[in-house]
Amino acid sequence: TASIPVKDHDFTEWEETKAPTCKESGEEKRECKDCKVTETREVEALGHDFSEDFTIDLEPTCTETGSKSKHCSRCEEKSEVTVIDVLGHDFSEDFTIDLEPTCTETGSKSKHCTRCEEKNEITEIEATGHIDFVYETIKEATCTTAGSMLKKCKCGEELEIITTSPKEHILSDWLVDKEAN
Repeated sequence: TASIPVKDHDFTEWEETKAPTCKESGEEKRECKDCKVTETREVEALGHDFSEDFTIDLEPTCTETGSKSKHCSRCEEKSEVTVIDVLGHDFSEDFTIDLEPTCTETGSKSKHCTRCEEKNEITEIEATGHIDFVYETIKEATCTTAGSMLKKCKCGEELEIITTSPKEHILSDWLVDKEAN
């Protein structure tokens, strides 16, 4: 009897059925075009692809450390995680008025951090006292009676009543009351 030679399989191209990741292997399969025999093979895990440059993961602040690391281009994995030192406060050279003083209330000034809201060298500013006045007439002076005015600070506080002198007589030209005979 004549034997029929065994024909080699005619496989399709390898087709990915499970993609490999950085940590897990993947899988490929192929099939014979004639007899539908299937072969599978494992595809090796890719491994991480970490960048050469650091990425800031958490910015440092005046009081808290930050961090930086190198990130994998394919997954969320990080390497060379490094602490970034706290910045410390950077206080301005000049004072900032935090609360303006008034006639009767003290104010305050301080030096502010250029990076955060922290203040230092908080200093009291003395009240200014009453320095800006307005006067309101209470009673108008006449030639024979004194008048009065109310002295008020522009803040609204009434300070004192001032008596004004009577006005001087202002004589007009002579008037003839009675004609001469």
